[in-house]
Amino acid sequence: MVVSAGGDLPEALKAQVAVGGRIVVPLPEGDWQVLTVLHRTGEETWEVERGEPVRFVPLIASVADDGGE
Repeated sequence: MVVSAGGDLPEALKAQVAVGGRIVVPLPEGDWQVLTVLHRTGEETWEVERGEPVRFVPLIASVADDGGE
Protein backbone atom coordinates (compact mmCIF):
# COMPACT_ATOMS: atom_id res chain seq x y z
CA MET A 1 0.00 0.00 0.00
CA VAL A 2 1.29 3.42 -0.93
CA VAL A 3 0.63 5.68 2.07
CA SER A 4 1.22 9.11 0.56
CA ALA A 5 -0.38 10.87 -2.37
CA GLY A 6 1.50 11.92 -5.46
CA GLY A 7 0.40 12.34 -9.02
CA ASP A 8 -0.14 9.35 -11.27
CA LEU A 9 1.38 6.04 -10.20
CA PRO A 10 4.99 5.85 -11.46
CA GLU A 11 5.71 3.11 -14.00
CA ALA A 12 8.73 2.03 -11.92
CA LEU A 13 6.41 1.25 -9.00
CA LYS A 14 3.92 -0.60 -11.21
CA ALA A 15 6.78 -2.68 -12.64
CA GLN A 16 7.47 -4.08 -9.15
CA VAL A 17 4.02 -5.70 -8.94
CA ALA A 18 3.98 -9.36 -10.05
CA VAL A 19 1.20 -10.75 -12.23
CA GLY A 20 -1.56 -11.64 -9.76
CA GLY A 21 -0.36 -8.97 -7.34
CA ARG A 22 -2.14 -5.84 -6.16
CA ILE A 23 -1.20 -2.35 -5.20
CA VAL A 24 -3.40 0.00 -3.18
CA VAL A 25 -2.74 3.66 -3.83
CA PRO A 26 -4.47 7.03 -3.42
CA LEU A 27 -4.81 8.53 -6.92
CA PRO A 28 -5.62 12.22 -7.45
CA GLU A 29 -9.09 13.43 -8.33
CA GLY A 30 -9.66 17.16 -7.89
CA ASP A 31 -8.81 18.29 -4.35
CA TRP A 32 -9.08 14.73 -3.04
CA GLN A 33 -7.63 11.34 -3.81
CA VAL A 34 -9.54 8.14 -4.49
CA LEU A 35 -8.29 4.99 -2.77
CA THR A 36 -7.68 2.69 -5.73
CA VAL A 37 -6.76 -0.99 -5.97
CA LEU A 38 -4.84 -2.01 -9.09
CA HIS A 39 -4.73 -5.77 -9.71
CA ARG A 40 -2.14 -6.92 -12.24
CA THR A 41 -3.82 -9.50 -14.46
CA GLY A 42 -1.06 -9.84 -17.07
CA GLU A 43 2.27 -8.36 -18.12
CA GLU A 44 0.52 -5.32 -19.60
CA THR A 45 -3.01 -5.61 -18.18
CA TRP A 46 -4.59 -4.28 -14.99
CA GLU A 47 -8.01 -4.30 -13.35
CA VAL A 48 -8.85 -1.11 -11.47
CA GLU A 49 -11.19 -0.89 -8.47
CA ARG A 50 -11.98 2.65 -7.39
CA GLY A 51 -12.89 3.11 -3.75
CA GLU A 52 -13.78 5.96 -1.44
CA PRO A 53 -12.49 9.55 -1.50
CA VAL A 54 -9.56 9.98 0.90
CA ARG A 55 -6.89 12.50 1.86
CA PHE A 56 -3.31 11.32 2.28
CA VAL A 57 -0.21 13.37 3.05
CA PRO A 58 1.65 14.51 -0.07
CA LEU A 59 4.55 12.49 -1.43
CA ILE A 60 7.64 14.71 -1.39
CA ALA A 61 9.70 13.99 -4.50
CA SER A 62 13.08 15.14 -3.17
CA VAL A 63 12.85 12.79 -0.18
CA ALA A 64 11.56 9.90 -2.30
CA ASP A 65 14.28 10.39 -4.92
CA ASP A 66 17.31 10.52 -2.61
CA GLY A 67 16.25 8.06 0.06
CA GLY A 68 15.69 10.85 2.59
CA GLU A 69 19.35 11.73 2.95
